[in-house]
Amino acid sequence: MQQRQPEKSYESVLGFLKGKVKERFSQKVIYHYTSFRTFPVFFERNADLYCTHFAALNDGAEIRQGWEMAIRFLNNKFRWQNEKCNMLWRYYQRGILESKIVAPWIMSFSSAKDSLGQWIAYTDRVEGGYSLGFNFARLEMLLKRVACNVKKVTVDGEDGARNKEIPYRLYVLPCLYSESDAGLIEELMMDYFGKEKSVFDRVRDSENPDNKDVAKIIAKLILVSSFVKHESFKSEQEIRLIFQPLLLSYDACEFIGGKPRIKSKVAEYANAELCSLLDEIWISPHGDTQVLLSSAKIMAAKHGLNACKIEKSRSPYNGR
Repeated sequence: MQQRQPEKSYESVLGFLKGKVKERFSQKVIYHYTSFRTFPVFFERNADLYCTHFAALNDGAEIRQGWEMAIRFLNNKFRWQNEKCNMLWRYYQRGILESKIVAPWIMSFSSAKDSLGQWIAYTDRVEGGYSLGFNFARLEMLLKRVACNVKKVTVDGEDGARNKEIPYRLYVLPCLYSESDAGLIEELMMDYFGKEKSVFDRVRDSENPDNKDVAKIIAKLILVSSFVKHESFKSEQEIRLIFQPLLLSYDACEFIGGKPRIKSKVAEYANAELCSLLDEIWISPHGDTQVLLSSAKIMAAKHGLNACKIEKSRSPYNGR
């Protein structure tokens, strides 16, 4: 199997965050909140982690929040003018509409195992649901292996059919929040954007900037926008699995729950069922908790998860 190392500039984001907020990567377990009906999907034979296309996230404004913070940075630190910033937004919007921009796909986790806000937001108010605790160290190890993979497909071109590499990047990054992490966000942008400052300056100073330069800047803005969020979301303590293809390819895209989702291939590299990564299962405080508990115990026993801890939420919330 051929492998390729992720692009250094993207690795620099991961390295920067691990150096500055190491504690956010030190979680033994990270949690994904899901409904009672979706719960069995994680135990199916071909189950895997699925990332949702950013345009289909629960909150459609999420990416825009991070984008606006990045644009303010360009204004304040790189002496960009509003018109040039608006030009980037127009390029970005047109690229999305014409399917020319390669957008990120995202799956959300949290360091909070029993968060009332997330029970309310991400599980059915009547049926309840679960908080699935994945072994973070093992998940990171597998994602690192997946991220180095290069998929080859046969494409038809002017020179005939040939194999073409379609690499992608795959990261787990903790979200940064607009107020409490303001200084860190600015430092990150200075480091990450500063490595390509000559490109930023060329686009800023040119009346007709090169499309490749614009595309490179947009790619950087999109990555930052994928994990920089508004302060009001801080209680979620979110950690994001970000799947970033380098070329447009929807071969692996599936529609689950009416949303476009792409498989992470974690189970393939684990050489085991996805559920083998589960260390904990938490039962929601609402719904028929006895049914939820029994279902979790039966599912864990069926798949040999003898060491998986199964706990009830400590919250008194009942969903009514």
